[in-house]
Amino acid sequence: MKNSKLILFVLMIIMILAYFPLINYLDKSQTNDEAIQMGSPSIEIDWNEKEQLMFLNYLKELPDDIEYPNLASYKSSEQFKKFISSIREKEEVFIKINKQKSIVFEVLRLYTLKHEKDPRYLDELASLYGAQLQTSLYVLRSAHKIMQKTLPDDITYSQKEEGLKMIEEASYSNIKIVLHLFQQESFVNNEILLTYFMEYTPALVVLFNGDTKALLKIKIYEVLPLIKNQKLRKFMQKITI
Repeated sequence: MKNSKLILFVLMIIMILAYFPLINYLDKSQTNDEAIQMGSPSIEIDWNEKEQLMFLNYLKELPDDIEYPNLASYKSSEQFKKFISSIREKEEVFIKINKQKSIVFEVLRLYTLKHEKDPRYLDELASLYGAQLQTSLYVLRSAHKIMQKTLPDDITYSQKEEGLKMIEEASYSNIKIVLHLFQQESFVNNEILLTYFMEYTPALVVLFNGDTKALLKIKIYEVLPLIKNQKLRKFMQKITI
């Protein structure tokens, strides 16, 4: 009996030891040290616009046989998390806030292309689509602040008003995109995307004008029967528009 237990224990150890090289073989992303050699910033420092751009350029330079940083990887998950956590609202000029939104969009575009070839980046796409809602809120808030400081007789008032309208339309479009994703089987129960949607959509709605709110209300009633996630359905029904 003792020998049987010992044999079983030894077999378990062998399986565990064999498992880790297998993970290493299957994980074709890079460690942060390897990524640094190709221009990505260290995860040990604070990331701002400069580091976000470095990460974006790093993704552009990666050869096809190297995986993008992903949440399932023990080698590269912290790099992706670092980029996502670096997306934050700052009291800076509008152009810098809008630049951050552009960087997020470009990273999303690259991950989308990568996912089409290798469909393993679902949670990363969910995070990035959610970040689109997040940055939309930051840009829209900033635009509203600019309008509040601009007098109606200011020569730039009409131009800024038109800019605000365009930003609001883009924010509404991002909500529509996420609603479309929730109708897809791969995203219907994705908690990452759901968390972003529930956090940032109400804040965006508060800033929307009457026309945009009316459009969103119509869209919600239109897609509600197609939403299978009950938690999301209940939330959508409670959104104050």
